Amino acid sequence: MKKTLDGLYKLVPERQRNRLASFHDDESGSMVIFTLFILVLMLIIGGMAVDFMRFESRRAMMQGALDSAVLAAADLDQQLDPAVITQDYITKSQAGNCLNGPVIVDDSALNYRSVSANCQLTMNTFFLRLIGIDQLTASAESTAIEGVGDIEISLVVDVSGSMRELTGGGGETKIEALRSAASSFVDELLLPEYEDKISLSLIPYSWHVNVGEELFGTLNAPERHGWSHCVDIPNSEYSTTAWNNNVELLQTQHVQTNPQGSDPGPVDSPTCPRFAYEEIIPLSQNANQLKGAIGQLQPRSGTAIYMGVKWGTTLLDPTFKSNLEALPNGMIDAAFSDRPAPYPDPDNRRSNDTFKYLVLMTDGMNSDVLRLNEDYYQTPSQIAHWNTMNIQQFFSNVSTWNSSVVGRYRETIQVAADGDIMMQSMCTAAKDAGIIIFGIGVFEADDPNNPNEPQDNGRNQLRNCSSSSGHYFETTGDELTEIFEAIAGQITDLRLTL
Repeated sequence: MKKTLDGLYKLVPERQRNRLASFHDDESGSMVIFTLFILVLMLIIGGMAVDFMRFESRRAMMQGALDSAVLAAADLDQQLDPAVITQDYITKSQAGNCLNGPVIVDDSALNYRSVSANCQLTMNTFFLRLIGIDQLTASAESTAIEGVGDIEISLVVDVSGSMRELTGGGGETKIEALRSAASSFVDELLLPEYEDKISLSLIPYSWHVNVGEELFGTLNAPERHGWSHCVDIPNSEYSTTAWNNNVELLQTQHVQTNPQGSDPGPVDSPTCPRFAYEEIIPLSQNANQLKGAIGQLQPRSGTAIYMGVKWGTTLLDPTFKSNLEALPNGMIDAAFSDRPAPYPDPDNRRSNDTFKYLVLMTDGMNSDVLRLNEDYYQTPSQIAHWNTMNIQQFFSNVSTWNSSVVGRYRETIQVAADGDIMMQSMCTAAKDAGIIIFGIGVFEADDPNNPNEPQDNGRNQLRNCSSSSGHYFETTGDELTEIFEAIAGQITDLRLTL
């Protein structure tokens, strides 16, 4: 065969043979063919991107239409059938008739309605079919709730010494503004129609939190005195919401490290607040009891925001339930005997979940914590001595004393920076558990010519603690009532769960 071809080749004139050889060896134009292949591939990929963008646009449109539909249907002022409202919204939207399954309506409770629905989108593709994908499919679901299910709230308020300062408007002090605003908050939440649904715990804090004699009795803390009831919680416990009754706690010294109230007699501004109205009120729906305590709050001593957050979170955590069950009969309303309830499952939200909120108010920042050297707080006589004489008064009564004497008696057991760390750790643990945190800052207006770095730090700590920028509020004090009322409205108003 080869000989035959060679023979035929020789029969071709030399000129034509040269042309055939030149054509055989010529490689020009090969890149054009390769470029054509690449161009076709690019067109396919670009077309796929177009299909995906069309699909995402329609999916977002479907989710928005579904959210709007269930929100409108769940409105208690809406008199039409919620299922019909949902269907009508979806049908008239650009999403078309995408409903997949029945609309689920729950209005079994008074002043409560939950509407749930889901949609399915199927879109034919233009370009993806070139690689065998003829359709794209997505689902969306949404639930809207109006009214109040079960709600637990911890109201954590700052009663430190700086609360005696005037608000930005100068018409009243910060503590006066707080009394009015917090009382209004109670009235907004504890309405007759919300009976047995909303529990509110009040946690005033300054340098510490007084848990009260009864609650103190449920803790793993030997009693050293009976004048106040605070406990020092180890730093390691600020990384979790869970309460550990296996950790033995030290009852906080009943001492006063500032010069206030230096007249002879019991100290009135100790590290641990001493008066009954400064104690924690757990899981209450008694508006008069709560407002009675709020109306008596007085500004005292330093600031430990992290301590307020810790106790506010503890009263929302189900691990503290056994301590609350051990309280004397009548301290906790029978309707709340099963609280704190378990946290909602973030992957399986239900309309009957218990929602948990921590409302945290402060006008400052964490401060260093001072204590008496434990060597001088051992015997009953020493402990009794410091109940009637603050450390500053003691120093003034010593004829010869200097900084070494002060250092021997008084010590810093917690610096502010460590308090910031514990606060953020506690806030993170609370948010991770499902607690929604509202932050309310009462700060002076910014002055560019006179920066206030400590206030800026306090503002940043509170903002970072809040669940989001939408959960953080700031005022010079004059709008405090409006802020508390707005938060109460957010807690009880129409809400959407996705």
